[in-house]
Amino acid sequence: MQDMASTTAFATVVLSNGQRKISSPTRQDRFFGIPRFVYGTAFKGDRSTTLVEQAVRKGYVGIDTASVTKNYQEKLVADGVRNVLAEQELKREDLYVQTKFTPWVDGKDPAYFPYDTKADLGTQIHTSIASSLKNFDMTTIDGALWPVYIDNVTLHDPFPRMEDTLTAWRVLETYVPHQISTLGISNVDLATLQKLYDAAEVKPAAVQNRFAPETGYDTPVRKFCEEHGIVYQPWGVLWGNPMLLKSDTIAAVATELDVGKELALYLCVLSLGKVSMLNGTTKEETMKTDLEALSNFDEWHKAVENQQKWAVLIKDFRSLIGEDV
Repeated sequence: MQDMASTTAFATVVLSNGQRKISSPTRQDRFFGIPRFVYGTAFKGDRSTTLVEQAVRKGYVGIDTASVTKNYQEKLVADGVRNVLAEQELKREDLYVQTKFTPWVDGKDPAYFPYDTKADLGTQIHTSIASSLKNFDMTTIDGALWPVYIDNVTLHDPFPRMEDTLTAWRVLETYVPHQISTLGISNVDLATLQKLYDAAEVKPAAVQNRFAPETGYDTPVRKFCEEHGIVYQPWGVLWGNPMLLKSDTIAAVATELDVGKELALYLCVLSLGKVSMLNGTTKEETMKTDLEALSNFDEWHKAVENQQKWAVLIKDFRSLIGEDV
């Protein structure tokens, strides 16, 4: 995908997420089964429930969390989802919920993990998934007949040994498609991703990696994802890229689209391929304006003249991040 003129990435369509067919209408269109903006809940602490409620009410239908409690509060996130669903304006299948299994390694505090870190790997994973499924069990809502499942479980980090990474993946595969719809992996380099993809029976549906100059903007991994139909989910896009935000290229995009520089950067990164953006704003008004910006862009981009403008702007952005154009 070279630019927005050559793709339907921002089109309002309903697609399969690879395992579970999404057929109900939502207030935000999905891209390859995953919403373009997924609300990120890292570092939200005891505000997690309230912020998730606000995000969903503003139109977010994707929620990202993790079972490890150092940076996430999965139970509070699930409480937010439950509270919104109890209002009966949305059904469980209207939402995309992703969580993570986080491997324990020496040096990490075992108290943060929802399993016995001294247990064997299989037991660790089964215990963690059981905890996540319990948290996201929405059958406690009066009248709810929804199955208990999670849309995506991501392996938070590869293990130091590839053998352990593959073992963990095979255990996670046993939950697909009934209790977990799809699998993903985070913080992964190209070599590990290639080996995992080749060995996996259930191929990764998403890769969640840092997008920053220190990683070369993850170009090789993003290219692999594009070639293999994997959705790329960048994290740290705003706080990790102060120089991009100060660049003339982003200023030009912001001026053309009449948006702030943060939204301009989001829209540029979303245009790099099969991309779903983690958005962790804590400001209720920003939740609303960020989603509105996607719809406004869609309308703006319908005009052939604007498609041509966008192609030039994205070419400049690709050059800025060191891609061959």
